[in-house]
Amino acid sequence: CGSPNNTLTCSGRGDCICGQCECYNLNLYSQLEYSGQFCECNDFTCSFGPNGLCGGKKRGVCKCGTCVCLDGWTGDNCECSTDQSKCVASDGTICNNNGTCNCGKCDCDEGSKWFGPTCEECPNCPTQCSEHFACAECSFHFPGTLTREECDKQCPNVEDVDELVESDGVQKCQGTATSDGCTLYFTYEYMDNNDVLIKVQKTKRCPKDAPLAAIIGGTVAGIILIPLLIICLCIFIRNRRDAKEYADFLKDKNKARWESGANPIYKDPKSTFQNPMYKGQAGM
Repeated sequence: CGSPNNTLTCSGRGDCICGQCECYNLNLYSQLEYSGQFCECNDFTCSFGPNGLCGGKKRGVCKCGTCVCLDGWTGDNCECSTDQSKCVASDGTICNNNGTCNCGKCDCDEGSKWFGPTCEECPNCPTQCSEHFACAECSFHFPGTLTREECDKQCPNVEDVDELVESDGVQKCQGTATSDGCTLYFTYEYMDNNDVLIKVQKTKRCPKDAPLAAIIGGTVAGIILIPLLIICLCIFIRNRRDAKEYADFLKDKNKARWESGANPIYKDPKSTFQNPMYKGQAGM
C-alpha cells in the first residue's frame, strides 16, 4: 500500500486493507473519493472550462489531475475542437492557405493582410455584402428571399440600429430590397466565436412615389389624343389630296375648252374692208 514516491500508506488518503488501498472521501461533505492504486489521485483538480470540469462530460474527463479529452476535443481543459470544418475556405483549402486552424477557427498569419473567419478577406478584397444581404433583409424588412423559418434559422445575429457606426473590422454594405425596391444599409462584423453579427439601419431610402395624377392624365391623354391626332392627320392628307385632284380637274377642263374653240391669239391673214362708194354694180 505504499507508493515508491511517498512513504505514507495509501498516500495518507486511505486505509490499507488486505494489501489494497481503500481511499477516503475528498472531504467530510463529499461522496467523491480519491483514486489511484495508492489514492494518489484527485480526479477533481482539473481546470474548469465554460462547460465544467474538462469542458464537461461530452468533452473529457479528469484523470489524476489531468484532463483526458474525448474524440473531437483537445486542450488543457478540452476547450478546443479538432473539427476543421469552420476553417475551410471557399476554395476548399484550410484558412485559405493564409493561416492555421486552431481550436476550430483560423489564426491568420501574423503580419499578413488577410483576416476573417477563413482568412479570405483583405482591405482591398471585395466584401461579402451580397452573402449577408438576405439576412439583413429578412430579419428587419421581412419579407425577402428567405422564408420566416429560414430567416430564424440562418440569421440568428441580426440587430436593428438607429445609425450605423464604422470601425475597424466592420464592413458597411447596402442593397436593394426585393419587396419594395428600397435601399437597405447594414454592416457585418465577426464576433469572437467567428459568427457574423449584422446590424441593419432602421431607416431605408425609398424611391419617390410617382405623381398619380400625372400618370393618369398622361395615360388618358395618350389614349384620347393620339387617336385624335391620327384622325386629324388622315383628314388633312385626304383634303390636300382632294384639293389637288380638283385643281387638276379644273386645269384639264380649261385645257379641253381651249382646244375645241378658237385660238384667242390666232389672226386671220384675210382682211375684208367695205368701200362706202361701192354701189354694188361693176362698170358703173
